[in-house]
Amino acid sequence: MANGYRRPPFRYIRRMQTDSLLRRLRSASPQPVGQRLSLGPADLRMFGAINRHGPLPSTYLHRFSGHKDRSAFANRLTKLYNGTAFCAPLLSRPPQQFQSFAARYQHLIYDLTPMSRALLRDQGVQPVDRTDPFLHRFMGACVGASIEFATGELGHRYIARTEVLAKHGATLATRVGVKTLIPDDLFGLQYAKQGYRFFAVEVDRNTESIERKPGGYNTFARKLDGYLALMMGQGFKECWGIPNLLVLTVTTNKTHLAHLIEHVRGNAGRYADHFLFKANPDFGVNWRIPEIMTDLLREPWARGTGSFDIAQP
Repeated sequence: MANGYRRPPFRYIRRMQTDSLLRRLRSASPQPVGQRLSLGPADLRMFGAINRHGPLPSTYLHRFSGHKDRSAFANRLTKLYNGTAFCAPLLSRPPQQFQSFAARYQHLIYDLTPMSRALLRDQGVQPVDRTDPFLHRFMGACVGASIEFATGELGHRYIARTEVLAKHGATLATRVGVKTLIPDDLFGLQYAKQGYRFFAVEVDRNTESIERKPGGYNTFARKLDGYLALMMGQGFKECWGIPNLLVLTVTTNKTHLAHLIEHVRGNAGRYADHFLFKANPDFGVNWRIPEIMTDLLREPWARGTGSFDIAQP
Protein backbone atom coordinates (compact mmCIF):
# COMPACT_ATOMS: atom_id res chain seq x y z
CA MET A 1 0.00 0.00 0.00
CA ALA A 2 0.94 3.67 -0.23
CA ASN A 3 3.72 4.92 2.07
CA GLY A 4 4.61 1.35 2.91
CA TYR A 5 1.55 0.91 5.17
CA ARG A 6 0.35 -2.64 5.54
CA ARG A 7 -3.09 -3.40 6.96
CA PRO A 8 -2.75 -5.55 10.07
CA PRO A 9 -4.36 -9.00 9.84
CA PHE A 10 -7.76 -9.68 11.35
CA ARG A 11 -7.14 -11.87 14.36
CA TYR A 12 -9.01 -13.51 17.22
CA ILE A 13 -7.04 -14.31 20.35
CA ARG A 14 -9.15 -17.00 21.99
CA ARG A 15 -8.52 -20.40 23.44
CA MET A 16 -10.32 -23.12 21.48
CA GLN A 17 -13.53 -24.18 23.21
CA THR A 18 -14.03 -27.95 23.32
CA ASP A 19 -16.15 -30.56 25.09
CA SER A 20 -14.86 -33.37 27.32
CA LEU A 21 -13.85 -35.36 24.23
CA LEU A 22 -11.87 -32.37 22.88
CA ARG A 23 -14.41 -31.76 20.10
CA ARG A 24 -14.98 -28.16 19.13
CA LEU A 25 -18.27 -26.91 20.63
CA ARG A 26 -21.06 -26.14 18.18
CA SER A 27 -21.95 -23.06 20.21
CA ALA A 28 -18.34 -21.86 20.55
CA SER A 29 -17.27 -18.45 19.33
CA PRO A 30 -15.44 -18.31 15.97
CA GLN A 31 -11.94 -19.80 16.18
CA PRO A 32 -9.98 -18.88 13.02
CA VAL A 33 -8.02 -21.54 11.21
CA GLY A 34 -5.41 -20.99 8.49
CA GLN A 35 -4.46 -17.88 6.57
CA ARG A 36 -6.42 -17.97 3.30
CA LEU A 37 -10.11 -18.07 2.41
CA SER A 38 -11.07 -17.85 -1.25
CA LEU A 39 -14.75 -17.44 -2.03
CA GLY A 40 -16.49 -19.15 -4.95
CA PRO A 41 -19.91 -19.12 -6.64
CA ALA A 42 -21.33 -21.68 -4.18
CA ASP A 43 -20.51 -19.39 -1.26
CA LEU A 44 -22.18 -16.43 -2.94
CA ARG A 45 -25.28 -18.52 -3.66
CA MET A 46 -25.54 -19.33 0.04
CA PHE A 47 -25.10 -15.70 1.08
CA GLY A 48 -27.74 -14.67 -1.45
CA ALA A 49 -30.20 -17.28 -0.17
CA ILE A 50 -29.81 -16.15 3.44
CA ASN A 51 -30.23 -12.55 2.35
CA ARG A 52 -33.45 -13.40 0.46
CA HIS A 53 -35.02 -15.51 3.17
CA GLY A 54 -33.28 -15.16 6.54
CA PRO A 55 -31.28 -17.58 8.74
CA LEU A 56 -31.26 -21.09 7.26
CA PRO A 57 -30.15 -24.57 8.40
CA SER A 58 -27.20 -26.31 6.78
CA THR A 59 -29.52 -28.76 4.98
CA TYR A 60 -31.18 -25.91 3.08
CA LEU A 61 -27.86 -24.18 2.41
CA HIS A 62 -26.40 -27.41 1.05
CA ARG A 63 -29.09 -27.46 -1.60
CA PHE A 64 -28.63 -23.80 -2.47
CA SER A 65 -24.86 -24.25 -2.77
CA GLY A 66 -24.98 -27.13 -5.25
CA HIS A 67 -22.23 -29.04 -3.40
CA LYS A 68 -22.29 -32.80 -4.00
CA ASP A 69 -19.98 -33.84 -1.16
CA ARG A 70 -21.86 -33.30 2.12
CA SER A 71 -18.76 -33.78 4.26
CA ALA A 72 -16.77 -31.22 2.28
CA PHE A 73 -19.73 -28.85 2.46
CA ALA A 74 -19.93 -29.19 6.26
CA ASN A 75 -16.22 -28.36 6.48
CA ARG A 76 -16.81 -25.35 4.25
CA LEU A 77 -19.54 -24.01 6.53
CA THR A 78 -17.24 -24.44 9.52
CA LYS A 79 -14.50 -22.48 7.80
CA LEU A 80 -16.86 -19.68 6.78
CA TYR A 81 -18.08 -19.53 10.38
CA ASN A 82 -14.61 -19.47 11.96
CA GLY A 83 -12.86 -17.23 9.45
CA THR A 84 -9.08 -17.04 9.22
CA ALA A 85 -6.28 -14.94 10.59
CA PHE A 86 -6.82 -12.48 7.72
CA CYS A 87 -10.58 -12.77 7.16
CA ALA A 88 -13.42 -12.16 9.61
CA PRO A 89 -16.18 -14.80 9.77
CA LEU A 90 -18.63 -14.75 6.87
CA LEU A 91 -21.36 -16.79 8.56
CA SER A 92 -22.74 -16.66 12.09
CA ARG A 93 -24.57 -19.25 14.20
CA PRO A 94 -27.44 -17.44 15.93
CA PRO A 95 -27.17 -18.33 19.63
CA GLN A 96 -30.96 -18.64 20.01
CA GLN A 97 -30.85 -21.95 18.12
CA PHE A 98 -29.08 -23.59 21.05
CA GLN A 99 -32.14 -22.97 23.24
CA SER A 100 -34.11 -25.51 21.24
CA PHE A 101 -34.94 -28.77 23.01
CA ALA A 102 -33.44 -30.63 20.03
CA ALA A 103 -30.44 -28.33 19.54
CA ARG A 104 -27.86 -30.99 20.33
CA TYR A 105 -29.15 -33.36 17.66
CA GLN A 106 -30.18 -31.15 14.76
CA HIS A 107 -28.43 -29.29 11.97
CA LEU A 108 -26.86 -25.91 12.62
CA ILE A 109 -28.54 -22.69 11.52
CA TYR A 110 -26.49 -19.96 9.85
CA ASP A 111 -26.98 -16.24 9.28
CA LEU A 112 -24.97 -13.48 7.61
CA THR A 113 -22.28 -11.43 9.34
CA PRO A 114 -21.26 -7.79 8.74
CA MET A 115 -18.46 -9.12 6.50
CA SER A 116 -20.78 -11.17 4.23
CA ARG A 117 -23.33 -8.34 4.13
CA ALA A 118 -20.58 -5.97 2.99
CA LEU A 119 -19.53 -8.53 0.37
CA LEU A 120 -23.08 -8.69 -0.98
CA ARG A 121 -23.18 -4.93 -1.14
CA ASP A 122 -19.94 -4.96 -3.16
CA GLN A 123 -21.64 -7.41 -5.54
CA GLY A 124 -24.51 -4.96 -6.08
CA VAL A 125 -26.94 -6.82 -3.80
CA GLN A 126 -28.69 -4.72 -1.16
CA PRO A 127 -28.69 -6.56 2.20
CA VAL A 128 -32.16 -7.08 3.67
CA ASP A 129 -32.57 -5.72 7.20
CA ARG A 130 -34.61 -7.86 9.59
CA THR A 131 -35.38 -6.94 13.17
CA ASP A 132 -38.10 -9.42 14.16
CA PRO A 133 -37.36 -12.20 16.71
CA PHE A 134 -35.10 -15.07 15.67
CA LEU A 135 -37.71 -17.87 15.64
CA HIS A 136 -40.08 -15.72 13.62
CA ARG A 137 -37.32 -14.97 11.09
CA PHE A 138 -36.21 -18.60 10.98
CA MET A 139 -39.73 -19.90 10.35
CA GLY A 140 -40.23 -17.35 7.58
CA ALA A 141 -36.86 -18.27 6.05
CA CYS A 142 -37.71 -21.98 5.92
CA VAL A 143 -41.10 -21.19 4.37
CA GLY A 144 -39.63 -18.92 1.69
CA ALA A 145 -36.71 -21.20 0.84
CA SER A 146 -38.96 -24.28 0.63
CA ILE A 147 -41.29 -22.51 -1.80
CA GLU A 148 -38.31 -21.40 -3.89
CA PHE A 149 -37.03 -25.00 -4.11
CA ALA A 150 -40.44 -26.38 -5.07
CA THR A 151 -40.95 -23.63 -7.65
CA GLY A 152 -37.87 -24.73 -9.56
CA GLU A 153 -38.85 -28.39 -9.34
CA LEU A 154 -42.19 -27.61 -10.98
CA GLY A 155 -40.63 -25.56 -13.76
CA HIS A 156 -41.96 -22.21 -12.53
CA ARG A 157 -39.86 -19.13 -11.68
CA TYR A 158 -39.61 -17.79 -8.14
CA ILE A 159 -39.67 -13.99 -7.91
CA ALA A 160 -38.09 -12.92 -4.61
CA ARG A 161 -39.35 -9.90 -2.75
CA THR A 162 -36.16 -7.98 -3.56
CA GLU A 163 -36.98 -8.33 -7.26
CA VAL A 164 -40.66 -7.48 -6.74
CA LEU A 165 -39.85 -4.32 -4.79
CA ALA A 166 -36.90 -3.20 -6.93
CA LYS A 167 -38.95 -3.27 -10.12
CA HIS A 168 -41.38 -0.72 -8.67
CA GLY A 169 -38.91 1.13 -6.45
CA ALA A 170 -41.06 0.16 -3.46
CA THR A 171 -40.56 -0.82 0.18
CA LEU A 172 -42.15 -3.77 1.96
CA ALA A 173 -43.90 -1.54 4.49
CA THR A 174 -46.92 0.26 3.07
CA ARG A 175 -49.45 2.70 4.49
CA VAL A 176 -53.06 1.53 4.62
CA GLY A 177 -55.14 4.42 5.88
CA VAL A 178 -53.52 5.60 9.10
CA LYS A 179 -51.77 2.29 9.75
CA THR A 180 -48.64 0.62 8.36
CA LEU A 181 -48.84 -2.91 6.94
CA ILE A 182 -45.63 -4.95 6.80
CA PRO A 183 -45.91 -8.54 5.47
CA ASP A 184 -43.37 -11.03 6.70
CA ASP A 185 -42.51 -11.72 3.06
CA LEU A 186 -43.64 -10.90 -0.47
CA PHE A 187 -42.92 -13.03 -3.54
CA GLY A 188 -44.27 -13.96 -6.93
CA LEU A 189 -44.59 -17.02 -9.16
CA GLN A 190 -44.12 -16.87 -12.90
CA TYR A 191 -45.84 -20.03 -14.12
CA ALA A 192 -44.22 -22.26 -16.73
CA LYS A 193 -47.20 -22.08 -19.09
CA GLN A 194 -48.37 -18.51 -18.55
CA GLY A 195 -49.34 -15.95 -15.96
CA TYR A 196 -48.12 -14.49 -12.69
CA ARG A 197 -49.43 -14.63 -9.17
CA PHE A 198 -48.14 -12.69 -6.15
CA PHE A 199 -48.29 -13.52 -2.45
CA ALA A 200 -47.84 -11.80 0.88
CA VAL A 201 -46.68 -14.18 3.61
CA GLU A 202 -47.60 -14.10 7.29
CA VAL A 203 -45.79 -16.25 9.85
CA ASP A 204 -48.03 -17.05 12.83
CA ARG A 205 -46.33 -18.92 15.69
CA ASN A 206 -49.57 -18.81 17.69
CA THR A 207 -48.12 -16.40 20.25
CA GLU A 208 -50.80 -13.71 19.83
CA SER A 209 -54.55 -13.52 20.15
CA ILE A 210 -56.55 -13.66 16.94
CA GLU A 211 -59.01 -11.01 18.12
CA ARG A 212 -58.29 -7.37 18.82
CA LYS A 213 -57.02 -6.51 22.27
CA PRO A 214 -56.75 -3.15 24.09
CA GLY A 215 -53.35 -1.51 23.77
CA GLY A 216 -52.81 -1.95 20.03
CA TYR A 217 -51.33 -5.45 19.93
CA ASN A 218 -50.34 -6.64 16.47
CA THR A 219 -53.04 -9.31 16.33
CA PHE A 220 -54.08 -11.38 13.34
CA ALA A 221 -57.32 -9.37 13.22
CA ARG A 222 -55.38 -6.15 12.82
CA LYS A 223 -53.32 -7.62 9.97
CA LEU A 224 -56.50 -8.89 8.35
CA ASP A 225 -58.01 -5.39 8.45
CA GLY A 226 -54.92 -4.03 6.72
CA TYR A 227 -55.00 -6.60 3.94
CA LEU A 228 -58.72 -6.14 3.41
CA ALA A 229 -58.26 -2.39 3.00
CA LEU A 230 -55.42 -3.05 0.56
CA MET A 231 -57.54 -5.45 -1.49
CA MET A 232 -60.70 -3.35 -1.53
CA GLY A 233 -58.84 -0.36 -2.92
CA GLN A 234 -56.48 -2.44 -5.10
CA GLY A 235 -53.71 -0.66 -3.20
CA PHE A 236 -51.22 -3.46 -3.83
CA LYS A 237 -50.98 -2.28 -7.45
CA GLU A 238 -49.82 1.17 -6.41
CA CYS A 239 -47.67 0.32 -3.40
CA TRP A 240 -45.93 -2.82 -4.74
CA GLY A 241 -46.60 -2.67 -8.47
CA ILE A 242 -48.17 -6.14 -8.63
CA PRO A 243 -51.36 -7.09 -10.51
CA ASN A 244 -52.89 -9.43 -7.91
CA LEU A 245 -52.44 -10.55 -4.32
CA LEU A 246 -53.13 -13.60 -2.14
CA VAL A 247 -52.12 -13.85 1.51
CA LEU A 248 -50.45 -17.05 2.76
CA THR A 249 -50.41 -17.71 6.50
CA VAL A 250 -48.31 -20.52 7.98
CA THR A 251 -49.02 -21.42 11.60
CA THR A 252 -48.02 -24.15 14.04
CA ASN A 253 -51.01 -26.48 14.46
CA LYS A 254 -54.25 -27.47 12.80
CA THR A 255 -56.46 -26.31 15.67
CA HIS A 256 -55.18 -22.76 15.45
CA LEU A 257 -55.39 -22.97 11.64
CA ALA A 258 -59.09 -23.80 11.95
CA HIS A 259 -59.62 -20.80 14.25
CA LEU A 260 -57.87 -18.49 11.78
CA ILE A 261 -60.01 -19.74 8.90
CA GLU A 262 -63.15 -19.31 10.99
CA HIS A 263 -62.18 -15.72 11.81
CA VAL A 264 -61.50 -14.92 8.15
CA ARG A 265 -64.74 -16.53 7.05
CA GLY A 266 -66.65 -14.34 9.48
CA ASN A 267 -64.84 -11.06 8.82
CA ALA A 268 -63.39 -10.96 5.30
CA GLY A 269 -66.63 -11.19 3.32
CA ARG A 270 -66.09 -11.73 -0.40
CA TYR A 271 -62.33 -11.58 0.09
CA ALA A 272 -62.22 -14.61 2.41
CA ASP A 273 -60.87 -16.88 -0.32
CA HIS A 274 -57.88 -14.55 -0.82
CA PHE A 275 -56.47 -15.82 2.50
CA LEU A 276 -54.81 -19.27 2.44
CA PHE A 277 -53.48 -21.34 5.36
CA LYS A 278 -51.12 -24.18 6.23
CA ALA A 279 -49.81 -25.58 9.53
CA ASN A 280 -46.46 -27.14 10.42
CA PRO A 281 -45.97 -28.46 14.01
CA ASP A 282 -42.18 -28.23 13.69
CA PHE A 283 -42.47 -24.54 14.63
CA GLY A 284 -44.40 -25.12 17.86
CA VAL A 285 -43.18 -24.56 21.42
CA ASN A 286 -40.59 -27.37 21.25
CA TRP A 287 -39.53 -26.27 17.80
CA ARG A 288 -37.15 -28.19 15.58
CA ILE A 289 -35.63 -27.74 12.15
CA PRO A 290 -38.06 -28.96 9.48
CA GLU A 291 -37.26 -30.92 6.39
CA ILE A 292 -37.59 -28.87 3.20
CA MET A 293 -41.34 -28.22 2.98
CA THR A 294 -42.10 -28.80 -0.68
CA ASP A 295 -45.74 -29.43 0.31
CA LEU A 296 -46.09 -25.64 0.54
CA LEU A 297 -46.29 -25.63 -3.25
CA ARG A 298 -47.02 -29.25 -4.15
CA GLU A 299 -50.15 -29.58 -1.98
CA PRO A 300 -53.22 -27.29 -1.80
CA TRP A 301 -53.69 -24.64 0.90
CA ALA A 302 -56.77 -24.47 3.11
CA ARG A 303 -59.11 -21.47 2.83
CA GLY A 304 -62.59 -20.33 3.78
CA THR A 305 -64.26 -22.54 1.19
CA GLY A 306 -62.37 -25.74 0.47
CA SER A 307 -58.77 -25.51 -0.69
CA PHE A 308 -56.62 -23.86 -3.36
CA ASP A 309 -53.59 -25.06 -5.32
CA ILE A 310 -51.19 -22.12 -5.75
CA ALA A 311 -48.93 -24.21 -8.02
CA GLN A 312 -51.53 -23.97 -10.79
CA PRO A 313 -51.88 -20.70 -12.78
